[in-house]
Amino acid sequence: MKGEYLLLLLFFHLAALQPAPQTSYSCDEEGYANYLKDYNKTYSSLEWPQRLKYFTSACELVELHNSQNNPTYQMAINELADISPEERNSKYRIRRPLWTETRREF
Repeated sequence: MKGEYLLLLLFFHLAALQPAPQTSYSCDEEGYANYLKDYNKTYSSLEWPQRLKYFTSACELVELHNSQNNPTYQMAINELADISPEERNSKYRIRRPLWTETRREF
């Protein structure tokens, strides 16, 4: 138990030493290049254009949401911004949107 606690403490200490990625990116190639650098990602030249499209879509969604008057929460780009919906669903085993599972029919 003591070893697990020390390991957890070390993890949080190391995480605190690493600079946090920026939370705002421009929705263009330059913004995507900064995103890739911040999240330490690389893609082949064949894959890069499609990943840029996913990133741009996510970035525009974030900007649109955050520009609304008085949103109840703020959105931000994270490490999942440049993956396809299929990759996201596969990685996190999402079969359908959460709201369809909890919605009640009247």
